[in-house]
Amino acid sequence: MSKPQYFVVRMVRLSVEQVKEAAGFTNPLKERELDLRSSRIDKLENLGLTLNQYDTLDLTDNFLRSLSNFPMLPRLKCILAHNNSIASVDVDNVKVSLPSLASLMLTNNNISSLDEVRRLQKIKSLRHLSLHGNPVTASANYRKETIKALPFLRTLDHCKVTREERESVGQPGLLNNYTGSVDTAGESSSKHNNEAEAPAEIENEDSNAKKVDPKLLQQAFEKAITPEALAALEEALRNKKFDAAYLAGMESPTHCGKRKDTGAPGSDAPPPKRARRGK
Repeated sequence: MSKPQYFVVRMVRLSVEQVKEAAGFTNPLKERELDLRSSRIDKLENLGLTLNQYDTLDLTDNFLRSLSNFPMLPRLKCILAHNNSIASVDVDNVKVSLPSLASLMLTNNNISSLDEVRRLQKIKSLRHLSLHGNPVTASANYRKETIKALPFLRTLDHCKVTREERESVGQPGLLNNYTGSVDTAGESSSKHNNEAEAPAEIENEDSNAKKVDPKLLQQAFEKAITPEALAALEEALRNKKFDAAYLAGMESPTHCGKRKDTGAPGSDAPPPKRARRGK
């Protein structure tokens, strides 16, 4: 009987050479992306060498146990960190160093508590969050508690946060921001949400938005199930280009549970789950 073979994987810190030699490209969203996939990284360093030239940072398939130690990168909007061992996010570092961070994709990691999720409320710019494959998703009322703690989210685990979900936790929906209707639910729960208020930038953008037919807008939000579609819809509202013709041109929705997951670079879809590495 042959002896079992063991393989030792050497983990490394992110070196100057790795940053300089990493592939940079324009992804399908027409954003500049830095590819650091499968680089055996267990700690982030030297990212200041990117000179704030990237919108997306791909850290998928590494050995990271924490998201921390970011330099000032005000341009960075999206972090893809699927298939690591991330158990925590240094929110104090992220909120200061990454003020534009809107998408945080952490599929297949080790976030295990709702308290860790609640800490993300300090990152007011966050709009899209994925925690698929993390132990915390097995917690009772995980989705409800996450939406309550992070009222500024547009999508959670690749599914749009619906108006009904917002109302169920006493949070104002996006619809009220554009129709000018009064949100009594938000007023009644304001004492519970002082530390997790929606960012001022949304209020400023929405204050100048054109009043539109709420029925048309509701139909539009039902169709806009992806982060890209939501962003395009909000842009149309800000530029006063939303009307019946815009709604007719939107693609029909596909149920998020049946969406094909490709895990391609630049995509928010979760990659195929793999076996957990040993620490």
